Amino acid sequence: IAADVAADGIDEWLTVLSGPSDGGPDLRAAGLADGESLHVHAVDVPEGQGEWLVSHDPAGITVRRAHEKASLALRGGASDLLLVLAQRLPPDDPAVTVHGDPALLHRWLAATRF
Repeated sequence: IAADVAADGIDEWLTVLSGPSDGGPDLRAAGLADGESLHVHAVDVPEGQGEWLVSHDPAGITVRRAHEKASLALRGGASDLLLVLAQRLPPDDPAVTVHGDPALLHRWLAATRF
């Protein structure tokens, strides 16, 4: 998947597709405990277009484009990251790097099934 297309897919997955639908609960909250965050960093897209911070605070889940320290960071090429987030590539694949507790990533993935 071309890096720019994959980055767009990551953005849509994190902000729209994995979020609440039809007025239901935001299942992403089960993936991140209050105060936890997930930083996704696509290394092969232009600066400012390949980083997302997903955080859970008392107001709920927020997703924004940002380069900030998080509870867990997932780093790799945009295509590989999209495949991990969509659970088409295992999170321990050598194409991506996980910084932090892998259990947090597994919780996130379980809560955001495609």
